[in-house]
Amino acid sequence: MKFQVHYQGQTTHANLQGDIVAGTGPSLARLAAQLGGSRVVIDMGLVRSCNSIGCREWAQAIGLVCAARKVDLVECPVAFIDSCNLIPMMLGPAGSRAMIKTFYAPYYCNPCSQEFTALLDAEAVRAPKRLDPKPCPACKALTKAEVEAEDYLIFLDRMPK
Repeated sequence: MKFQVHYQGQTTHANLQGDIVAGTGPSLARLAAQLGGSRVVIDMGLVRSCNSIGCREWAQAIGLVCAARKVDLVECPVAFIDSCNLIPMMLGPAGSRAMIKTFYAPYYCNPCSQEFTALLDAEAVRAPKRLDPKPCPACKALTKAEVEAEDYLIFLDRMPK
């Protein structure tokens, strides 16, 4: 797992790249130690995958970060959202959880058989929970999400309102 951190006033920005897997604990601990300020924005856009041991290591690190400051997660990939739906601690401990601001959802275009992900705003899909059709990037046909909103958006109920 690679990361870059930069500071802008009281906000710390971190860009993550790689996989949240076994052995990323030391990298995540170094990241947590560098995250200062009253607010942290973590860009997850280049995270490719998560496995169970990596999720445990992530939950430990994000718990430390969330205990001291407000944390926003942006561009969360499908693999991360799937993990958040299964493991509530992926967003930190109850009472001081990170907020997912934007995330990717999987879509499939029947006319051209194209699979793609669409970046969505968490607040826009929160009430009512829905994954609106999106235009296919290849053929522009309107497509439906590959997942059911009721199942894919479970993480929304775990975030502070």
